[in-house]
Amino acid sequence: MFVAGGADGTVLYSEDGKEWHNGTNTSNENINAMAHSNTRIIAVGDNGTILTSTDGMSFVAMESPTSRNLYDVIYNDVTFVATGANGTILTSADGLTWTSQTSGTTYSIRSIAYNDNTNEFLAVGNEGLMIKSTNLQYWTALTPLAYLTLNSVIYNDSLNSFVIAGDYGTIITGLDEFSRITLD
Repeated sequence: MFVAGGADGTVLYSEDGKEWHNGTNTSNENINAMAHSNTRIIAVGDNGTILTSTDGMSFVAMESPTSRNLYDVIYNDVTFVATGANGTILTSADGLTWTSQTSGTTYSIRSIAYNDNTNEFLAVGNEGLMIKSTNLQYWTALTPLAYLTLNSVIYNDSLNSFVIAGDYGTIITGLDEFSRITLD
């Protein structure tokens, strides 16, 4: 099943990726990201919105410990992790009960990725924010390579590297040490 979310709480689903149908949702807030486990799909969005679904067609709102915008959510086979405005990090083992974590920053966290080889999370965001953690409770700030918004991060297993995309075509790669790539 394919599932997508968007403006004003829009939820769409498709069995084949070609024909899409409107899903149901108990929230009208913008949906910014989705992640899934084997049994649950989580959507996060504006004003602390957290939605859950077991079928990808019908989503219901969960109680959220924040009213700040949430920009990303991932699942690492153990824990859902959502990130957002003003350094927000939320965690949940089941996607139903969420706990706030201390990130050590007030910058917005735009994206998070997980390296399953080293059990490390890397979160990125505004003002070149890059923070790492192995337990989601203690975060280490890395030296910024660019003081601009870093919008997205993934971990690429074949490269054994995090890949970060930011404003103005900025690309940063690395695992323990990071370098900025300049596009010609």
